[in-house]
Formats: sequence, C-alpha cells, structure tokens
Amino acid sequence: PSQRKRLRPALVWAEICSYLKGSAEAVATELGHLSLDTYLALGARRAANFSREMREVEVWPVFCRYQRVKRQ
Repeated sequence: PSQRKRLRPALVWAEICSYLKGSAEAVATELGHLSLDTYLALGARRAANFSREMREVEVWPVFCRYQRVKRQ
C-alpha cells in the first residue's frame, strides 16, 4: 500500500494557478512556470498549503503530469 497522503485536488490546482504558473516570477520565465528549485525556494509564509517536502514529493510530480497531458 502507498504511504502517500491523499492530496486535495482543489489545493493542488490552487498551487499550480497561484504559484507554479500564476506568480509574477512564473509569468516572467521563458517556460511560463517556475522551475522546481524556484518553487521549492518559496517560503512557507508565501506558499502555505504544503510543506516544502510535500511540494517536492507530491505536488511537483502532479504538476509535471499536468504539463505532459496539456501538451498532448
């Protein structure tokens, strides 16, 4: 059985829209989204929905899958 916590889809979507793709830093990039390093560097006060570890292990992979599906 998986040890992963069940992510709330609405919170993950908010994270993508607010930080990964919707932040001023994201819009200013060539790719139109934050890199993993920049995303992880966001402080807990700014991106409070998930811990740094959850952003790296859970949210980022979901975002990458979203990007792949969107390109298809």
